[in-house]
Amino acid sequence: MNHHDPFEERVRRQPLRAVPPEWREEILAIAEAQQRAVPCCEPALSVSLWQWLRELFWPAPQAWASLAAVWLVILAVNLITRDPAPTGFARHAAPATPLQWELLQEQQRLFAELVGPSERPAGTKARPLAPQPRSQRRDEFFIA
Repeated sequence: MNHHDPFEERVRRQPLRAVPPEWREEILAIAEAQQRAVPCCEPALSVSLWQWLRELFWPAPQAWASLAAVWLVILAVNLITRDPAPTGFARHAAPATPLQWELLQEQQRLFAELVGPSERPAGTKARPLAPQPRSQRRDEFFIA
C-alpha cells in the first residue's frame, strides 16, 4: 500500500459514519432470505465428487488429458487387433482316437525304458537325513 497517495490520506482522515437503521434492516432481511433459500444440508454426492476431481486434475489438466488420450488409443488398438477366434481351444478339440491312445501308451513305455526302474519299491518311504554341517569354515570361524 502506498502511504503517500493523497486519495488514501484523504480517506483515512474522513470519519466513519453509521449505517442508517432503514438500510441495516433491509440488508439483514435480504441476507436472511438468501440464507433460507440455500439448503442447509450437505452438498450432493455428485457435486462433491466433481469438486474432488477438479482439485485432483487442476494442477496439470493437459497432462491428464493427454494421458487419457493415450489410454483411449491403446484401448482402440487392442480392440481392433483382437483375434476373433475363441480362446477355449480344448473345448472344441476332437476326442482322442484309439490310434492316439496307442501312441501315448507306447511313448510312456519308451520313457520308462529310458529312465529305468526306480531305486526303491513304490511302497517304501525314504528316511530323512540327519542334518550335517555345510561348511568347515564355520567351524574354523567359531573356534577362532
